Amino acid sequence: MTLASDDILAIQKLIADYNHLVDAGDGEAFAELFTEDGSLDTGFNVVKGRDELRDFAAFVPSMAPGARHMVTNVSIDGVDDDATARLYLQMWQTAGGAAESKLVISGRYEDALRRNDGRWRFVTRKMVPDA
Repeated sequence: MTLASDDILAIQKLIADYNHLVDAGDGEAFAELFTEDGSLDTGFNVVKGRDELRDFAAFVPSMAPGARHMVTNVSIDGVDDDATARLYLQMWQTAGGAAESKLVISGRYEDALRRNDGRWRFVTRKMVPDA
């Protein structure tokens, strides 16, 4: 059975929560967006498991002050409890205000997701930077 509209909305919220939590450096809540053995391929390194994911997200605000992840063209497909998502990414650094904002990276995400105990989570999230 294809995904219901409620599932697509839940996955869209998961994607938005990812952006807000990583930008805020909320490592604990960020790690909960992934399955126990979930992984994030940043395009530069792979972060695996909730402990590493928590530490990664907690570090983002010091690594990229004022980080703002923005995604567009979210396309979600799936059946039953498994789904995939494809989307474009831009990450801006806004420290210093709008006049000093700059695009830090652009690319796309390729996600594998699973519903577990009624909640959608990332199994893998791969960021593919633009060349």
